[in-house]
Amino acid sequence: MSSGGWSGDITCFRKDETVDRGAVLYAWLADQPGKDGTSSYFNVRANSFKRLLVVLPGQTPAPVTETGLTGTPASQISSQPFAVNIYATDNWWNQTSSDHRVRLTTPTPQASPRPRPR
Repeated sequence: MSSGGWSGDITCFRKDETVDRGAVLYAWLADQPGKDGTSSYFNVRANSFKRLLVVLPGQTPAPVTETGLTGTPASQISSQPFAVNIYATDNWWNQTSSDHRVRLTTPTPQASPRPRPR
């Protein structure tokens, strides 16, 4: 702080649009924890569509991580269908809107992705 104040830019990477309890900023002094401050809640919206996130059984989307995922893909049984979720995301794996058609392919000769009829 200088002359009792600080001003600067911050960047938030994780989307948080929780109704009436979005993101919040905390300020504190390490040596005087009773003199902390809290901002009002505010929303952080996803940026524009940049990439797709493919989520397999056993995985969970995890924005603002290196891969955008947590968990390990579960083994699958040959000839048994399984669910795959594909999400449009920004650069930080936050889900965003998109109306693109997605084509699912694989270089694995033993696999042949076919969408389930709806």
